Amino acid sequence: MGASLSVPDLRSNQVQRNDDAFLRQVIKNGKGNMPRFGRDFSEKEIDAIIQLVRSFATESNEKAQAQTSRR
Repeated sequence: MGASLSVPDLRSNQVQRNDDAFLRQVIKNGKGNMPRFGRDFSEKEIDAIIQLVRSFATESNEKAQAQTSRR
């Protein structure tokens, strides 16, 4: 779905290099094709979403390291 909307992969450096305040603003107010979710989620839920987005980079890095060590 994300590819069809031309949005970056949440694991990418393009997303991960943004600070939490920027991610919070995008979640709350939307950006481009992404709708705003500020009315749908509490601050605590938005914190959890940001942590989830951050975890994607960690998982991606762990998978890459595992593949490299197998070689």
